[in-house]
Amino acid sequence: MTSATAPTGLGLVRGATDRIVLESLVDAGRQTRAEIAQATGVSKPTVSEAVRRLGELGVVAEAGRQEGTRGRSGIYYELAAGAGLAVALHAGPHLVVGESRDVRGGLVRRVERPVGLTVTADELLGELAGALSALTASDGTRGASSVAATTVSVADPVEHRSGRLVHVPGSPFVRGEACLRDVVGGAAEIDNDVHWAAVAELHQGQTDTFLQLYLGAGIGAALVADGRLVRGARGLAGEAAYAVTAAGRTGRRSSPRMLDVLVEEGLTVDGGTVVDVAAVAALMRRGAAQGTAARVVGAVGDVLCSAIALVDPGRVVLSGPWGCEPRLVDALRTHLAEAAVLPVEVVTSVTGTQAPLDGARQRSVELARAALLSRVP
Repeated sequence: MTSATAPTGLGLVRGATDRIVLESLVDAGRQTRAEIAQATGVSKPTVSEAVRRLGELGVVAEAGRQEGTRGRSGIYYELAAGAGLAVALHAGPHLVVGESRDVRGGLVRRVERPVGLTVTADELLGELAGALSALTASDGTRGASSVAATTVSVADPVEHRSGRLVHVPGSPFVRGEACLRDVVGGAAEIDNDVHWAAVAELHQGQTDTFLQLYLGAGIGAALVADGRLVRGARGLAGEAAYAVTAAGRTGRRSSPRMLDVLVEEGLTVDGGTVVDVAAVAALMRRGAAQGTAARVVGAVGDVLCSAIALVDPGRVVLSGPWGCEPRLVDALRTHLAEAAVLPVEVVTSVTGTQAPLDGARQRSVELARAALLSRVP
């Protein structure tokens, strides 16, 4: 903004007032001018002028009159349909799911698109495009132009900055490489599912430094330090399935990875790299102290011990369909107490199975709200 167009003096005051009024409506949802004045401490005449300007800007609209009050009833105001839409998408085995929400977090639309256990990169792009189109289709009041923020979660390695899927040998979900920005847009915030799950964990009150390990059809990790996600140079930090362990069978690969151990033990689908969740969970329910179960515990425990020595997380959060199995959790606590070089607390996730979508949604709403407030001159 040049000095000729930058607001000064009265313009700055008006802009600050407009943002205060707009934030009040974002928080409350619907208010009269008198209620805004009471909530913000701004005089009613000043609020009236701010509401008028925000209406001209297209972000605030009338929402009916008060009922059941004495004297002259007040007019309610709320965020207009054009105030902005937050879109969140998650793609994983069997399902692509998306939501569009208003800047207050209220659900506008949800779509679910069944997919296979694995998909090609082109199939994934098509499904994401279809979900995005359904979420942003005009319903008379909203359209694609009203999208203020988009976030995308995918159960596969993805470069955070470029949005490009990265093929890692044995990637369990997407076969091939592609750039997700080709269909979701250059401004979208894109990350893998475990990173988004860690964001959800933070929103649910998890401590501000922890290592999260997801154990499901795929395996991944996320490190949060001082409340910030650590993504690595390319955004690929946390590919725990490829970390080396000493728990493989004698005579096999000299330095087996965690995923190799699961393949060796027949715990993947059709001998591939997709973990058989039901088989591993059933194995752990029978006991984790001997045989195959003990080797799985050893593989997971070895990887965690290495991570603990490197990053000192203080807390390990176990998540995923078989990551929260009680006997596995107990066995890992014992393993880490004996083998980890640093003390660590082991807990299970406070979020549910929708954690990646939850994290992506929370971030999208946060970005949409910031975009709305930035529209005030």
